[in-house]
Amino acid sequence: MITKLPRCHASLLIQLRTCHIPLNQYLHQFKRAESLLCKGCEQVNKMIKHYLQECPAYEEQHTKFRRAVHQEIKSITKVLSDLKMLPHLFEFITGTQ
Repeated sequence: MITKLPRCHASLLIQLRTCHIPLNQYLHQFKRAESLLCKGCEQVNKMIKHYLQECPAYEEQHTKFRRAVHQEIKSITKVLSDLKMLPHLFEFITGTQ
């Protein structure tokens, strides 16, 4: 499955699955971010779950993502493994940058 993705998407997916994604909570471990707080909302976060489901700074993107996949995003595992969701996941990521 991952071999059929463009390299940039495969890289993002692996980073998300392994929690090695450039969000503050991860970057702070390596002194690449001054704070553990989310850049979007400046709240303590649960990293991937916060980014994909909870961050109020990305509510517009969350809504668009939920509409695109026709469901509430309850399982991070499903989001990161369901082939039908992946194009929408990458669109979400692009929309938050």
